[in-house]
Amino acid sequence: MATCIPENPSVSAGIGVISYNSYVAYVAKSIGPGWGFDCSQKLSPAQVKSMVATPLPNGQKVSFIFRYVSLNPTLWPGDIDPIERDSILGQGVPLLLVQHVNYPGWTASGWNGAAHGNQAGLNAKQIDYPAGAMIFVDMEGIADSGGPVYEYLQAWAEAVAGFGYVPAMYQGYACGMTPDLLAQHTEIGGWWSDFGARPNPTGVGFMCKQFAQVMHCNVPVDPDKCYADMLGRTLVGMSTV
Repeated sequence: MATCIPENPSVSAGIGVISYNSYVAYVAKSIGPGWGFDCSQKLSPAQVKSMVATPLPNGQKVSFIFRYVSLNPTLWPGDIDPIERDSILGQGVPLLLVQHVNYPGWTASGWNGAAHGNQAGLNAKQIDYPAGAMIFVDMEGIADSGGPVYEYLQAWAEAVAGFGYVPAMYQGYACGMTPDLLAQHTEIGGWWSDFGARPNPTGVGFMCKQFAQVMHCNVPVDPDKCYADMLGRTLVGMSTV
């Protein structure tokens, strides 16, 4: 990402580690049942403050926010940066990261899974995202299916886990794998469904469900409902101590 943060010390704490910068300590935090949103545009401090203070159009309180990291070293205009991170955490809501997806019709393989996962970890480090927090891969619009997709997801997860993060998956249309095949990915720490009617990963289920896009404080967002999956796991994001 374009903004670089010096490497900071960390100590073991709770489910992950506490990461320190010059001013603030960050920690991985479990997120209980509730509502939040994902948004692909960069949010100003004023927008974040208004969006957290204002209930979603369905009347639910905002209790977490998903924002994006890039597939490559270049910072995209809508990607999270330290300023936006501080705006979100300063309002008392956890931050979760999801990686951008390629254009529809992209081809999956082990080598680009490893490359994308490595970049997700590097970009997360740029905002001091704490170990133990989840990073989601966006699996949708894939041209192939079966083996190559399985290898992509496995390689992506291994790369992300190498940074100390919990690899997790957003399941969209044309994800390239059956529910049974998805469930074989025990290295995936949680599943998030898009707003479509997606079958549960067998015996595991989802921990977050996306709903159709709405306008919230004049910003397009996708509302998300989080809850425990069949294994009792919930979202884990970034928060302040």
